[in-house]
Amino acid sequence: MKEARIQQLEGQMTAPDFWDNQNAAQTVINETNALKEMVDQFHELNESYENLQLTYELVKEEEDAELQ
Repeated sequence: MKEARIQQLEGQMTAPDFWDNQNAAQTVINETNALKEMVDQFHELNESYENLQLTYELVKEEEDAELQ
């Protein structure tokens, strides 16, 4: 959802009249930057979660192998 909004805002930024209203343009840029930061943080957290899951599975396999 946020990524779709980023695309929408970036589409607005490519309009020839984007800078005609500098206050509105700055609002769009600020919103885009804030959304990008949120999306980047989400991807970083998701990657960390996946790495933790993988580490857990490896540890679990080692423990299972030691018990046999």
